[in-house]
Amino acid sequence: MKPLTGIGRLARYFLTSKLTPTIVIAISVWGIFAILQTPRQENPEITMPAATIFTQYSGGSAREVEKLLTERGERVLQEVPGISHIYATTTQDYSMLTVLFHVGESPSKSFVALYDQVNAHLGDLPPGASRPVITPLSVDDVPIVVLNLHGKRYNRGELYQAAQRLISEVRAIPGVSTVQTFGGRPQVVNVRLDPVKLAAYGVSAGQIAAALGASNATQAVGALHSEGES
Repeated sequence: MKPLTGIGRLARYFLTSKLTPTIVIAISVWGIFAILQTPRQENPEITMPAATIFTQYSGGSAREVEKLLTERGERVLQEVPGISHIYATTTQDYSMLTVLFHVGESPSKSFVALYDQVNAHLGDLPPGASRPVITPLSVDDVPIVVLNLHGKRYNRGELYQAAQRLISEVRAIPGVSTVQTFGGRPQVVNVRLDPVKLAAYGVSAGQIAAALGASNATQAVGALHSEGES
């Protein structure tokens, strides 16, 4: 039989020592105490800035949206320092880009750089595209409910209006933080011009477009008083 080495002698000591059960119990109690005292969170707070860039292009096919919005957006965002990953979602009518910054990047500096980069390339958007909506994300921003509206008897405009009515009801529920919609087609008014009547009144199509644009404005026009409130 070979002589025991240092580790072997140490193992034999603990196998035969009366202190071994006491040490095992002490370690177990200490481990349970450490587990109970350790802070726990379902989504631990990690400093990893992230944001989504949502751009709508009503009437555009998925291929057009990918070509005109998604691919261009990815190239523009690659120039922002600190970005680690870019994820894209492209469907008919809209494009959504999700950017993740490196862990430890300053959220304020990251979002300022992102806003500056997007705003600097607004002129590259195709005609008819909406202004990109940038929404900062947090590890706690986990959607609880996701609803998908569809119906054979309803077009995209009608589904969009139904979603807007649903949003108003959901936002009224206590405890709801954020409600967002993706896709759909907002309600629009199509104006068809009669060339004969334009010529008769001496009005051009450009003048009609300018008048409509001037009428589509939001401004303060006064105060509303109701039951002692204003």
